[in-house]
Amino acid sequence: MKARIPLRTPPPNLAARIARPVTDKSDGLYFARSMRADLFDSLVVTNFPYPLAHVYRRVREDKESREALCAALQQLLGFVGQVQLLDYLSGEVRQEELTEELRQILERPPSAGIWLGWIERIAACQKKAEVVSFLGAGDVFTGRASRKTLGALVEVRNRWAHGNADFKVGTFRRDLFEVMAQIRGLHTSSLFCPHGSRMIDQLHHFKATRLQGDYAQPGEIEGRSSLALESDRVHLYERSSRHVLSLYPFSLYERCTHCEQRHFFVFDRVRNKKVVYSAVAGGHEHASADAYLYLERILRHAKPTRERPRHFSIPGEFGSLPRTLGAGDAVGPYRIEALIKIGGMAQVYRATDPR
Repeated sequence: MKARIPLRTPPPNLAARIARPVTDKSDGLYFARSMRADLFDSLVVTNFPYPLAHVYRRVREDKESREALCAALQQLLGFVGQVQLLDYLSGEVRQEELTEELRQILERPPSAGIWLGWIERIAACQKKAEVVSFLGAGDVFTGRASRKTLGALVEVRNRWAHGNADFKVGTFRRDLFEVMAQIRGLHTSSLFCPHGSRMIDQLHHFKATRLQGDYAQPGEIEGRSSLALESDRVHLYERSSRHVLSLYPFSLYERCTHCEQRHFFVFDRVRNKKVVYSAVAGGHEHASADAYLYLERILRHAKPTRERPRHFSIPGEFGSLPRTLGAGDAVGPYRIEALIKIGGMAQVYRATDPR
């Protein structure tokens, strides 16, 4: 008997197991090249962290825009770099030379090339110390092929930005999307901003704004955690490691002083001892002296912001199910045959009931 099983969960890590059986897992680019474009679109637009999903939509809507592609590369390296930097600064393993170099962020805004250099050095440092990076991006940014691809993308972007030199849009887009597909932590993480909580049976029951996908109105969710989360601070939850990382002071979700609407703000630069943010949608600026003091403090002294709660759950987070099911996997009495379709709220599989 055939059955269709809808799993009520945001789109999972499609990149690892969609188009065909894995034949060579050592090929770092396999996961992107084996993926169907429509499913990758669904994955990014509905389930990637909001800043990346928003800029990705711009790229898909204007396929010939070199400006949108370069902005997407900058956003990708900026987001991953900020996560890596906060992860590094929250740990006990530090290299004084690297930490001193990171303090340059207080003096000038990092370019795409600077972000890439920092990401690679942090990834190498964590790999040497046998520390798994928060997004699991260590292998991507220390692998020879990936580093070569990213280096080429940054070089092309810089030539275009400074001299308006032409480049092949299709090649740039393909390589950029392949890199995005390789960073598996982007597929298995949830970005959210909690606001208010109450204790019930030794658990913090909190309400939060879910900042996943490119939606005009972010959804409201309820979650539970054994640890108290700072209210009105953007957090990233990585489902594979079950770790939570606060993204303050690099990301904010606050009311805009220009239009009175809540916007997602990303770090832009430091000016006059204030962190200046830019809204992902709209481009409005926001400045904070408190964020500058906090950033200066964590650059000097480690502050653990990466935590693993004993218990943590939010909608769409299945602790006992793999994030992507493949042929042969079992859900209760049903045996999965194939993936049928993925939407914003569910994924549907074709399955057999052997009974």
